[in-house]
Amino acid sequence: MSRRSGFSLVEALVSLLILGVGIVGISQGLAVAYGSSRAAESRTAAALLASARLELVRAEGTIVAGEDEGDFGAGYDGWTWKERITETSIEGLHEVAVSVHRAPAGEKVYELRTLLYDMPWLGASTSEAGGASGARGDSRRERP
Repeated sequence: MSRRSGFSLVEALVSLLILGVGIVGISQGLAVAYGSSRAAESRTAAALLASARLELVRAEGTIVAGEDEGDFGAGYDGWTWKERITETSIEGLHEVAVSVHRAPAGEKVYELRTLLYDMPWLGASTSEAGGASGARGDSRRERP
């Protein structure tokens, strides 16, 4: 009796089946990793844009309660923001919420909420106290 060395047809088919299942599993894992990476990139960009918008609110000067919305301009196509500023029970303290949305569906990607304090003007204005003319007489201080 002579024994041939090598693989039978059944062994070759089973090994191909195992190899195919492994390749499909690896490709599915890569697809999920890519999708997660894109989602994380989108959330990170939205967080940075929301933070930038919040800093603009802070830098604009006096904080006024209300709602506003807009886009981030050239280079940020498809990204929009909505801003809501509400007064709290403490004078000068405002709750600011900035949400960032992504087109085309306009889904909210990120929302940043914080409290900002716009210090009321302390004491009498200089015009009331006999000081220089042109000083503000309202209850808010002017920011540069």
